[in-house]
Amino acid sequence: GDGTYICGSDLAPLTAALLNAVDTEGKSFDHIMEFRLVIEPSIARIATARHSAEQLHQLKIIVCDQQLKLLHGENDGELDAQFHTLLAAATGNPVFVDIVSHLNELFSHNRADDVRLKRRMEEAINEHLMIIDALERKDADACFDAMARHLHAVAEKHFLAQSRERGSAC
Repeated sequence: GDGTYICGSDLAPLTAALLNAVDTEGKSFDHIMEFRLVIEPSIARIATARHSAEQLHQLKIIVCDQQLKLLHGENDGELDAQFHTLLAAATGNPVFVDIVSHLNELFSHNRADDVRLKRRMEEAINEHLMIIDALERKDADACFDAMARHLHAVAEKHFLAQSRERGSAC
């Protein structure tokens, strides 16, 4: 009787539904990568307009730390996950952060020491640098494209690794 009020929306049901949809049970790597290819380049595009100087600085630090891990022959899987999560946080949208965090958990085995080859680590670092460059230039299309190329490379390397494993098992 005294007017219309707008209440803050509860994102928990939406987030839960999306996280359930991305659950690995019954879903192949290809299905999850297809989902990532739809979501993460768009996240990169949005982050281009919304990231803070501090977030950009933190992304650069992560990539520098990845380079140090590479030089010391150490796995950078956790840093790779942090890069994707921080990029999602740069959108200012907590649903993106939840989804990317969940995706990182699902893909943690792909970032394990025995799976992540030195050459792929080098490529991922260069791909992350291209994303950072596009963010810094505030070029949303280039950022979208850089993330899409990065994810296509991840999928391709996974496919090649699976093909090698099948070949050696015969």
